[in-house]
Amino acid sequence: MPRLAQLLGGLCCLILVAGSRTHRAPQLEMHQEASPLYKKNHDMTKSRGGKSDQLLKVDDHDFTMRPAFGGPAIPVGVDVQLESLDSISEVDMDFTMTLYLRHYWKDERLSFHSNSNKSMTFDGRLVKRIWVPDVFFVHSKRSFIHDTTTDNIMLRVYPDGQVLYSMRITVTAMCNMDFSRFPLDTQTCTLELESYAYTDEDLMLYWKNGNESLKTDDKISLSQFLIQKFHTTSRLAFYSSTGWYNRLYINFTLRRHVFFFLLQTYFPATLMVMLSWVSFWIDRRAVPARVSLGITTVLTMSTIITGLNASMPRVSYIKAVDIYLWVSFVFVFLSVLEYAAVNYLTTAQERKERKVPEKVLDHCGRNNEC
Repeated sequence: MPRLAQLLGGLCCLILVAGSRTHRAPQLEMHQEASPLYKKNHDMTKSRGGKSDQLLKVDDHDFTMRPAFGGPAIPVGVDVQLESLDSISEVDMDFTMTLYLRHYWKDERLSFHSNSNKSMTFDGRLVKRIWVPDVFFVHSKRSFIHDTTTDNIMLRVYPDGQVLYSMRITVTAMCNMDFSRFPLDTQTCTLELESYAYTDEDLMLYWKNGNESLKTDDKISLSQFLIQKFHTTSRLAFYSSTGWYNRLYINFTLRRHVFFFLLQTYFPATLMVMLSWVSFWIDRRAVPARVSLGITTVLTMSTIITGLNASMPRVSYIKAVDIYLWVSFVFVFLSVLEYAAVNYLTTAQERKERKVPEKVLDHCGRNNEC
């Protein structure tokens, strides 16, 4: 009997505990629903019809062809945000810059239904499955899309089919430079954009906001150049084998800082010329002093000319700095020739003066008159 009473008491306790838990569960659920911490937004990726492939109907269309194929040319707007102008190379005649390149066009094949009229943003994985403009950089030597920590590509699609395609690119392009006024020169470089496959009959490339399509950072600067002006232009380019293409231009003008060359080239050359003139006040009989001074100034001028030309391209015309340096070199070289001429003439004069007394003594000795 005592054991039976204990069993009945334990069973009653279990029933009471189970009843209290079932009574508290609805209250806890109501508390969670009422708290804003437990509110969750609707996640479209968890629904069966929420995949981007099904929402954008990527598999229902042939994206190897451009939008409105067979119709008028598709307008593709372009704008650029310049992040940095990394370097200007006079030897290679090129420049390197990093920029954000954005394209804008409309592809009705990518339109989708949206109650909130919100756009959808994707990374570079979707870009490989749809049509995008084939814009490339004309006269570029090398370029790449940044891939840290992933490919720096963004694709944004709006419900009406409007598309924004953005990339972060570093490009090195050719820049034809004229060094006839170096280092007082001003250079104008151009970055050119063009569609590779589509002529103006299929793709109309244009600056989306005119001159406002190019955005630059005020902090962009270069060590040797002052950036004077950025501006955009556009024109048609013709290829005899394929036809006419829309080409966009980013032009920027650079003016060289002269102070560096004043310190490294002009001042040393001027001092060498003045130093060579010091030999004019040294006694002509001090041969080691005058010769060593002349040779030192000549070799120093040669080093200055060689060092400057090593950092410049091998152009076939004369630069402004070449005229100054070679005129200075001629002055230094003439100072050495001046001492050689003076030494030769004075030596010859002294020999003549020594010969005259010898002749007089010989004449006196023969006649016994002196």
